[in-house]
Amino acid sequence: MLGSLPSRQIRRRAGLLVLSTCLFCAFTSTSRAEVSPDMAEHMIICPAEFAPQFEVLATHRTVVADLPSCVVTLEDVLSSAPQGRDDAETLRNYLIQQHDLGHLQYVLLGGDSSVMPVRFARSTFYPQGGFSDIPSDLYFACLNGDWDADGDSIFGEAYLAYDDPGDDVDLDPELAVGRAPVNTVVQAERFVQGILAYDTLNPAPHLASATMLAEVLFPSDWDGTAAINLDGASYGEHFAAALGTHPFPPMVARVYENWLAYPGSTRLTVSSALDVLSSGNQGLLCFIGHGTADDFSVGDGSITLAQLDALANAPDYFLTLAFSSSAAAFTRDCVLGHLVTAPAGGSAGALGFTSEVFPSTGDDYFDEFLENLSASSGVLLGDAMKAVLKSYVPGFPSETLQRWASFGWCLLGDPATPFRTELNPISTQNSSLGGLKARFGRH
Repeated sequence: MLGSLPSRQIRRRAGLLVLSTCLFCAFTSTSRAEVSPDMAEHMIICPAEFAPQFEVLATHRTVVADLPSCVVTLEDVLSSAPQGRDDAETLRNYLIQQHDLGHLQYVLLGGDSSVMPVRFARSTFYPQGGFSDIPSDLYFACLNGDWDADGDSIFGEAYLAYDDPGDDVDLDPELAVGRAPVNTVVQAERFVQGILAYDTLNPAPHLASATMLAEVLFPSDWDGTAAINLDGASYGEHFAAALGTHPFPPMVARVYENWLAYPGSTRLTVSSALDVLSSGNQGLLCFIGHGTADDFSVGDGSITLAQLDALANAPDYFLTLAFSSSAAAFTRDCVLGHLVTAPAGGSAGALGFTSEVFPSTGDDYFDEFLENLSASSGVLLGDAMKAVLKSYVPGFPSETLQRWASFGWCLLGDPATPFRTELNPISTQNSSLGGLKARFGRH
């Protein structure tokens, strides 16, 4: 495999140059009827500075996926929508207004917290005796309820007692929401480029494979001999089984720290993990392990932001699921943010948590997410994610582990991106309608 890397890298670099030129020229010059915000099913809201880059994606969604899409600038939203107490509330008011027209289903927030509004949701679940304010794009997806019924400008508070009923938070999402963690034109262009390549590249043999990277979770300093309390590889096995029910199930490679206990797997180290990330040999990467916003822990060390920035697997972009604390913390530099903006590689989209993730709920959310993706070919990421959130709505008025998880669960990507495991392009909108519509009532 190592001997084939040079020629593969040459092919990638040549392919990336041609792909970038062809896709951006083609989509920016494609004539299409202008989609008005009132008729859009897919909407990208971004600072005016980034509008030309995101117009390329809107054209792609409209022309290729038959999903009416438009770009609306944040400046227009803030000047025209019913005014809230801050920009986040005004943006949510605008989304409520547009959703009430009966068309809007998918929203991409085109910027990180330095250029686009963010809402922090209050949870007293953790730490014990204290509270956490969690960056939560769920605020823009769940449009019913006040989110601050007691008027103290602390959002998302749970029911605690009869005389402290919380903030009237409805956590049943109406919209599928994703975020582009970008703050420069160059990052916005790269973000869109990755999505277009993932959606349209053909042939794309890497899409027929998935990779599980998993370390021993507890003890966190496992030395290879101590008793294991919780092995991340067990979650990798769950996820692989869920993918096995897909109409075109991918071949799954397993790279585990405790590799000897799982026949057929290979050993997880920093070196082997970087080889996987750089190879372009998978359409889906699942990472299960410790980490922070700044790094992925992989057994004998960590993968850093700089190493993610250096990835060169384009145009063979993949999707990433990160079962790791704060990997999607878009209010700062984070590992998943770097994966979807790496200049010459990385991911076309990534799903993770903006705060701490607890193993039991992380397993439940990702396991169900992958089962939803397997409902049919081409299920859209936003539909699969929204369906998981809906399944955990019961019991939400009070403080629960699931409430904590839902606040922090975040898609750094376009919710209208299809999940591909086959080698040929697909009609993304129609496939998703056939997959999740019957189960979850997508309108």
